[in-house]
Amino acid sequence: MFANLISYYREMDQFFFKKINQDWSFPLGNVFFPLITDFQKLPVFLYVLLPLTILLILYFQRMKGLKFLLVLALALTVSDTIAFRVIKQIVHRPRPAHTGMVVALRVEDSGGPSFPSNHATNMFAAAGIVSFVFPPYAALAFFYAACVAYSRVYVGVHYPSDVLAGAILGTLISFLVWRLTRNFFIQKQKKYAFRKKYL
Repeated sequence: MFANLISYYREMDQFFFKKINQDWSFPLGNVFFPLITDFQKLPVFLYVLLPLTILLILYFQRMKGLKFLLVLALALTVSDTIAFRVIKQIVHRPRPAHTGMVVALRVEDSGGPSFPSNHATNMFAAAGIVSFVFPPYAALAFFYAACVAYSRVYVGVHYPSDVLAGAILGTLISFLVWRLTRNFFIQKQKKYAFRKKYL
């Protein structure tokens, strides 16, 4: 019974991988998804957009922005450590291109373990923190995270279950990190508001 479930799970995983990676591919997607999948590694992001975004957050949000960045950094550190240093090393699932499957590989394959997707884990952890601190941007944050997660299958470096597990794990980590830091965050905000009003 259990063996049949595992076999069915693998068949479905491979079926949807083929659909997303090959059958559902389209010309615009062949440009967009390889770009977005590793956008954080591009020089324009690292040296222009990221520093500019941090400065804008600090300028317009002040203490709230600083606390957001600290909590975000903590969530990403936890998510990346758990996904890469722990789960991947235990499961050690090979990537699709290393299993003999026919793969339309649209980016360079790192060759590391496949399960779960670090990209999906980190992006959903970040989206979760954004949703807690800045609720109006929650939908946009999760939409972007979903696009990155989908891109990992589209470009051929992850199975659908890798990114699904990463999305669940990242969202859970963001919730736990927020639960642990929320009171301190709120206390600091209240203290800052008090000083601004009365001092």
